Amino acid sequence: MEPEIRRLAESVSGRLVDQGAQATLLMGSHARGQARPDSDVDLFAVGDGPSAWMEVLDGRLVAVYWWTAEETRRRRLSPEEALLAVRAWRDGVLIDDPTGVGEELQREAREWTWEKIEREADAWVAEQLVAQAEYLPKLTGALEAGRRLDAAALRGQLTVQLAELFAVRRRLMEESENGFWETVAEAGGPDWHAALERALGVEGDEADAAAGAVELFRMLSEDVHALLDDRQRDVIAHALATSR
Repeated sequence: MEPEIRRLAESVSGRLVDQGAQATLLMGSHARGQARPDSDVDLFAVGDGPSAWMEVLDGRLVAVYWWTAEETRRRRLSPEEALLAVRAWRDGVLIDDPTGVGEELQREAREWTWEKIEREADAWVAEQLVAQAEYLPKLTGALEAGRRLDAAALRGQLTVQLAELFAVRRRLMEESENGFWETVAEAGGPDWHAALERALGVEGDEADAAAGAVELFRMLSEDVHALLDDRQRDVIAHALATSR
């Protein structure tokens, strides 16, 4: 860690401890030694405080996130939150830990595995995929009606949700939002990678991007087919049939 980042983190941490923080953790690219000159300085404070606040100090954007120890542990039981929450603690650097709770939370994060929430993760993927089914006919309708902005927004929302579901389904563990999409693309193989690029509009027009999002939905539905009950399969089949 760069000395100036260490000094800045310690200065902010001191203020947080004075405000009641039980522990502080430097996380993100600075903790991993991968920061760029313009990278934010991200700090986690264990305790009761504002959920998040930001300020500019010494020409750098500093972001502070407050969670109690109980909330931190709860996030590891939530499939969609565990994607990032676990790695943040595993790779983080403890700055202040007067109560020892920071060391305890970090140890728990390093011992955590997807097996701890295996059933919850599968159930969440199945439920959320079915919930996304309603967006396929809406996307088709927006395209057919020439509502390009609606279509782009629906396609973007659907693609983001499908990527998160896929990440949980494949038990990925991302260190931050940076690089998330590349990780998701590479984990699914060539066909998934190509469909994701189409859905994100890397190339082609809006209709092609929408088709890419539908293809992502189809592939993910095939991957989780065994997790679905008959009602869920009917909903997904109907959504695919009405979006061709």
